[in-house]
Amino acid sequence: MKNFLKGIILGFALILPGLSGGTAFLIMGMYKQVLKDLAFFNLRLI
Repeated sequence: MKNFLKGIILGFALILPGLSGGTAFLIMGMYKQVLKDLAFFNLRLI
């Protein structure tokens, strides 16, 4: 339930103008976890 509420708040933050997703992740304390999840996929930028 906690993750669901965080998702709702982040969804509103992404929709609202003037607030970036990175800022919302940083405020919610989820930035490190997002970076770990992205590193797990081992993405390669072209």
